Amino acid sequence: AAGVAHDFNNILAAIVFQAEVALRLAKDQAIRPSLENIQQAALDGAETVKRIREFTRTQPSREDLGLVDLRKIVESALEMSQPQWKDQAQARGATIRIESSLKDSPPIRGNAAQLRQVLVNLIINAVEAMPQGGDIRIETVRKDNSVALMVTDNGIGMDEDTARRVFEPFFTT
Repeated sequence: AAGVAHDFNNILAAIVFQAEVALRLAKDQAIRPSLENIQQAALDGAETVKRIREFTRTQPSREDLGLVDLRKIVESALEMSQPQWKDQAQARGATIRIESSLKDSPPIRGNAAQLRQVLVNLIINAVEAMPQGGDIRIETVRKDNSVALMVTDNGIGMDEDTARRVFEPFFTT
């Protein structure tokens, strides 16, 4: 696993580098968001590779947590997952509506790549649970010194067996 993680990290480094070059050379401002999404996805992939390497160690090291802007994480995750919740859904005749209610909140301690990846996964899972379309709501709620991020959808949900296994590493339906 460590060797594969190393090799994959090299591939992601090449993608990040090429995205940086393309961003510097891009004359058409309309393609910049797509190039930035490619770059961010590759950087997030590198964070995932880091977690894989830590998972294979007998004593995982604690990740450095930084201050992150939850609103930016949500906006970025929505942009990165747009091909699934908008383009692919529309191509199959479904409409997925995204509603967000993001309250201003102070930065939180966390790993931006991991938070973004979790949110992208939740959005994609919600889209898959709504084959005929539906609604996804993402909101932040601030109470005292804490902030909660809530994601809800009106999809079909999970059966009991899936719900029991949802936190198993590498489990998928």
